[in-house]
Amino acid sequence: MPDIQKMQENNAFEENQNLPSRAGEVIRLIYNAELKSQERLKDAESDAGKIIEEAKAEAEKIIEESELNANAKIKLVRNLTEERGRELTLALTEKSQDECEALKAEARTHIDKAADAVVKKVLESWQ
Repeated sequence: MPDIQKMQENNAFEENQNLPSRAGEVIRLIYNAELKSQERLKDAESDAGKIIEEAKAEAEKIIEESELNANAKIKLVRNLTEERGRELTLALTEKSQDECEALKAEARTHIDKAADAVVKKVLESWQ
């Protein structure tokens, strides 16, 4: 409350001191009640501000912890995925090597036939 307004209230309070005792007492009670009410309002606003600040701090802490947990989970999933990818790559490589060796072995059984076919073609082209 501004200082001027307090001074006016104090003047009004002092003027009310001259009223009959019962009326003055009632006015004093009302005045004191208003002062207490304003004080309680200030305290409540202060408390509300503190509660809001604490809630913000707690929310930031929760967000930070959530981000850390999410990053840890992402790292774990990434590591598991990379490991599984390596395993699949090795398995596919082995399978491809086995298939390649099988094709080579089969091709070796046909080398004589292929050589004969090439020689026959060469000889036919000379004639």
